[in-house]
Amino acid sequence: MSEQIANVKVEDKEYISISAATGISVGTGMYIQNRGFKTLTMIESATQPEFADDRGVTLTALSGDYAAVSVGAGSLDIWVKCNDGRTKIHVEGV
Repeated sequence: MSEQIANVKVEDKEYISISAATGISVGTGMYIQNRGFKTLTMIESATQPEFADDRGVTLTALSGDYAAVSVGAGSLDIWVKCNDGRTKIHVEGV
């Protein structure tokens, strides 16, 4: 059974932990969808990345082709930041 979480606000101030923001345990498989009109950077890491760290995956705005990603079970914590302003993401534990 999947665990659906309401939209989570993401800003361009710092990386936020998906597990901390949603209560979904680290290592749980997830489906993450950008619900806004700004791009996001997503990084898998045991610790919070530095704000300038852009080595992760870019999720396009909702209207783009790459607005969603599936994260496999057993991953490290997933961290996201908005690249300009703020947006919302939908997260579902699978």
